[in-house]
Amino acid sequence: MLSSLTEWVLGFGGMGSLCLSMKSHAMKSHARQIGNLNYRIWRPGQKWMGWSLLALSIAIVVSARGWGPGLVSFFGMLSAVTLLVIALITYRPRWLVPASLACVAVGPILTGFYVLF
Repeated sequence: MLSSLTEWVLGFGGMGSLCLSMKSHAMKSHARQIGNLNYRIWRPGQKWMGWSLLALSIAIVVSARGWGPGLVSFFGMLSAVTLLVIALITYRPRWLVPASLACVAVGPILTGFYVLF
């Protein structure tokens, strides 16, 4: 149960960060316009954060369920989370930034609970 919740939170944070690393999505989701300098500074960090959260998510699910069922569960979760991110960026683009930040903040805490228990 805790591994599934951790997997979903880390997956949403990772996919949200990867989505926001694209300039068109970042400009749509932020209230103010993003300058080229700010975008060039934030983009590599958001990409690294997104990929590292997805890697942490896959590590947790594989350690909890094994390679076969874990990879199937991971890609199923990734499909559902990506659909949610696409729906948010399409219909409520300004909600994606706070939702991704909340998942990025809560994800490591849940990972710590998963490792301890």
